[in-house]
Amino acid sequence: MEKKSLLKSAIFTLIIVLIVVGFWELRLRSSGKKISYDDGPPLWSDKREMVYESSNEAIVFIGSSRIKYDLDIATWNSITNIHAVQLAIEGSCP
Repeated sequence: MEKKSLLKSAIFTLIIVLIVVGFWELRLRSSGKKISYDDGPPLWSDKREMVYESSNEAIVFIGSSRIKYDLDIATWNSITNIHAVQLAIEGSCP
C-alpha cells in the first residue's frame, strides 16, 4: 500500500480559504461596512447603574465575551421576567 502525501491538498485548501476570506473582506470593505459594536464608556456606565436594582428584579452577568455574545437578553427577559444586566467585556479572560 502506498502512502500519499497530504501536502498538495493542504496547500490547495489554504489557497482556497485565503481567496474566499480575501474576497469576503474586499466585498465588505467596498460596500462601506464598518465595525458596528458599541462597548464604549458611556454604555458601560449606564449598565453599571443597573447593578443596584433589587436582586428580585435583576440579575447581573459578568465575564468574558463568551457570555456577552452568547446571551440573548430579550429571550432571557421574556422567559424569566427578570431584568438582565450585561457587564461582560469582549476580549477579556475570566
